[in-house]
Amino acid sequence: MTALLKKKIPWQDRERLGDAKAFIMTILEVFISPVDYYEKLEVSEFYQDPLILCFFNSLYLVGPLVLHILSPASFGAIIFILSVTPVLLFVLAFIITKIFSFLGEKTDYEKSLYVLAYATPAFVLAFVPVAGYWLAALAVVVLVSIGLTQVHKVSFAIILPSLVLVPFMVLIPYGAVRYAKYWEIDHPMINVEMEAQKVLAVLSVAAENYAASHEG
Repeated sequence: MTALLKKKIPWQDRERLGDAKAFIMTILEVFISPVDYYEKLEVSEFYQDPLILCFFNSLYLVGPLVLHILSPASFGAIIFILSVTPVLLFVLAFIITKIFSFLGEKTDYEKSLYVLAYATPAFVLAFVPVAGYWLAALAVVVLVSIGLTQVHKVSFAIILPSLVLVPFMVLIPYGAVRYAKYWEIDHPMINVEMEAQKVLAVLSVAAENYAASHEG
């Protein structure tokens, strides 16, 4: 009898599903069946898959800034968020591992990092108006709590001290977004000048095209 294939998280089955389909299915599955989702998680010593997933999901956090990407504050905040989010994975995974060790639980650093990275599909909730980032932070906490108990096989009481740190995965990027927006409000003249420069650039290109098509 042919052995049954082990079920995988869609993102870890990209070779069969394709990148786009696996990404969408991962987001759906993490909300529909988070327990089953983490039971299927395969942890390895390679960080490529979780980091790529984290990067793509981080794009949800910069959504409010994309329309103002030419603003220095927004551009800087986008670069900061996309850079700091994977760094937070490593830092939080290290701290969680140390907390578990202090409480007498033998854990693996890689397991904590994978649990955090595979909770990042919850970042999609940042698009919810008004309370999106807070909903995303709450969802990440819930997913990480499920993931840590499933992957590390520990009780909820053991992981509770670690959950205090998890919202920073969303709230630090949120702080960068808020700072960028306040900066733009405080520097309206810079934004007006940038818009004027964009208009002048368009007019310049149009004038050059007109001159070329009408022999000067």
